Amino acid sequence: MTDLKTIGGSFFSLSLAKNDIETDDGLETAVALSLFTDRIIEDEEERLEGVSGRGGFWGDQFLASPMGSRLWLLKRSKRTADVLPVAEQYAQEALAWITEEGIAERVEISAEFDNRALLLSVSIERGELSKVLKFSQNWTGLNE
Repeated sequence: MTDLKTIGGSFFSLSLAKNDIETDDGLETAVALSLFTDRIIEDEEERLEGVSGRGGFWGDQFLASPMGSRLWLLKRSKRTADVLPVAEQYAQEALAWITEEGIAERVEISAEFDNRALLLSVSIERGELSKVLKFSQNWTGLNE
């Protein structure tokens, strides 16, 4: 199955190559949408200082469970080492469906800061195949 390939972090666009829209197996697009769609938060305690709103994706009304990640809660956090494991946890939660649905045996996330971006490396193992996807998201938080 193929899907339109999307690229981006905070904003998505279609990927173009040789004057045509690129396609992929759908996994990269599904991972990007899962990571960078703002998951709704149900509990006020989850909200961090300086974060307003509950997030959410308009398409949630058509889904059995909410889509996306809570990474949006961290955008205004300071760029410290303490934030990275939380970002990894939020990304892991957002991608749990990949193993739950049997699409892959294992998904591993690593996060780091580079300049003004949060870099996420997503390693997905599917049988004998493994794929590493890299994403970056602009970071509006303060430096350390």
